Amino acid sequence: MRMRALIAALALLSLAAAPTAAAKASPNGAIKGTVTNNTGGVLKQVKVIAFNLDTGVAYESKSDEKGNYEFPDLPRGDYELTAIAEGYDIYGSGEIKVEEKRPVTFDITMQQLFPRSESSIEDP
Repeated sequence: MRMRALIAALALLSLAAAPTAAAKASPNGAIKGTVTNNTGGVLKQVKVIAFNLDTGVAYESKSDEKGNYEFPDLPRGDYELTAIAEGYDIYGSGEIKVEEKRPVTFDITMQQLFPRSESSIEDP
């Protein structure tokens, strides 16, 4: 009798822990892109923040060795991106709309804070 109760309890626990069909279908979208400088060079280890304008929640990512960043599972809504890298001006995007199951590609071009001036270029 105790064995039956134990089996029934385990079966109920496994049902409670199993995700439902509604939970499996994620209503989320994504933002991805590449971070480059103003001359086209990729920038790695750039901190990229996606700020949800609807909820006030911020998500953080970093660009990889190829300059790519990704927010793979963002709730639907309107976002603004901010990118921060040492030696570069802080980048701020306009509004980006994230929709269900529609990844948005948004590339970021960052401007150097102190571009080389003519006086710092040596003559050959």
